[in-house]
Amino acid sequence: MPIISDSEYCIDRRKLEFTLINKDLYKKKLFNSKVSKTQRFLNKYLKSIPVLRRLVQVEMRDTSNWENYPLSDKKYIFICVAKSASTSINLALNHYLHSEPKYHHMSINDLKEYYNKLNFDEYYKFAFVRNPWDRFVSLYHDMSVKRNGNSKIMNYSLLENKYKTIFYNKKTFKEFAKSFEQTSWINEAHFRPQFDSLTCNGELAMDFVGRFENLQDDWNKIKKNIGFKKLGDLKHEMKSKVKIDNYKRFYENETIDIVARIYKKDIEFFGYDY
Repeated sequence: MPIISDSEYCIDRRKLEFTLINKDLYKKKLFNSKVSKTQRFLNKYLKSIPVLRRLVQVEMRDTSNWENYPLSDKKYIFICVAKSASTSINLALNHYLHSEPKYHHMSINDLKEYYNKLNFDEYYKFAFVRNPWDRFVSLYHDMSVKRNGNSKIMNYSLLENKYKTIFYNKKTFKEFAKSFEQTSWINEAHFRPQFDSLTCNGELAMDFVGRFENLQDDWNKIKKNIGFKKLGDLKHEMKSKVKIDNYKRFYENETIDIVARIYKKDIEFFGYDY
């Protein structure tokens, strides 16, 4: 989910509606009365069971669940582009409650529609992008292996399991790539063109766009630009279960052209080549 460094507001995730709420009003409205012993027991018990922990985070949130993002000289917004070090940056910024994919990988344009109370000019907005051919291979393996897409039942998200998806029906990356454009996955949040996540009306709406290929150096620039005082290097989170030492070994001419067609805007705007 996009990170908004704001001490006054937070995201209301109790009903998966993801509205922006005022912390003081939230406390006055919901927490002036005592929490029942039964509620306290359920919170404690359910949080002790890993498979239910995320459900508790979403449906039974209280003020203790508010995340405190690192202090800096500027307000900032981080847009999470899938498979472009977004998890590593989320954790570096103390953000652990991941929402449904369409919200977690919300574009800057979506964010402006959801949170139109915010003055976006006050925020330093940043994100990272990645070579589209490399990213497409990483997305495929993440969905196929880590999210069990190569099984009959895919563990996709908290709210949805998908049965016999393209990751199950197509046994190789080449088969997947050749069929991808004809499936609904082309419009799925993870596979969204990076250009679409970071622009409004075709114009870049970010103050800084780092590159996955230059991750640590660009992260250092962001820390300096925002004024982070105590953040260190990024750790490699969400490592692929499949070793991808060179993305090019997965491609041949036809699949190179497929990715070039799907992510034409990314390639042209961010200056990537195969």
